Amino acid sequence: MKRFSLIVLIFIGFSLSCLAQPEHRISFGLGWFNNEYIKEIIREKEDVEYDFPEPFDKGDFKYTDKNMKSLPINLNFHYECSIGQRWGFGFCLGYDRIRYHQESDYFTSIGEQTSPHGITYTLWDNHHTWERFYRHFLYIMPEATFYWFKNKYISLYSKAGICVGWEIQKTEVTVPDSGTTVNSDSKFYYHVSLVSLESGGRYLRGFVELGYGVQGILQYGVKYIPKGSNMFIKE
Repeated sequence: MKRFSLIVLIFIGFSLSCLAQPEHRISFGLGWFNNEYIKEIIREKEDVEYDFPEPFDKGDFKYTDKNMKSLPINLNFHYECSIGQRWGFGFCLGYDRIRYHQESDYFTSIGEQTSPHGITYTLWDNHHTWERFYRHFLYIMPEATFYWFKNKYISLYSKAGICVGWEIQKTEVTVPDSGTTVNSDSKFYYHVSLVSLESGGRYLRGFVELGYGVQGILQYGVKYIPKGSNMFIKE
């Protein structure tokens, strides 16, 4: 209870500070190759199994072929409020989707048979499935930004964020029987951008960020600084 009260007090203090300060930043960005997408590419290669059962094996065997179908792009909306010349705090509202197709063959041993030559081998039952998978990611991530320098036309900064977001998984099976299942779960997300640059006019700028995490290795977009937000920007 004490920890919760402390978090509430910190949030109230931050909110009041932001309301008292004139500098705000609103931005929209596109991120490429987030860490979940990279993990799926690695899993896609690892999950391809070409070892069909041998004639004399017994048990269950599975052959899987998975193919990624998604573009490696996610959407991010950012809000930031500056506290002094160096620090900014805010949040990122992000969305991403990963889609891939999977075909699987399942082999189950159902008995044995002896050939006319006296060789005994295993009989197999085989069934094939064809599925489409969708993974939706939604998160609201608190962010902290440190500005190495900040002036009227260009700024260099680093930022980091961490949160618990939501992942929704949807599976559509078309072979052998059609059906759809949907599951959702909370998940830990993070992002770190070590090298970030914003440049442009006094109120409208472009930005580029290089980092790693749920927002992508490369993120770029447009940033708007409302009029009156000039206390912490040097000319």
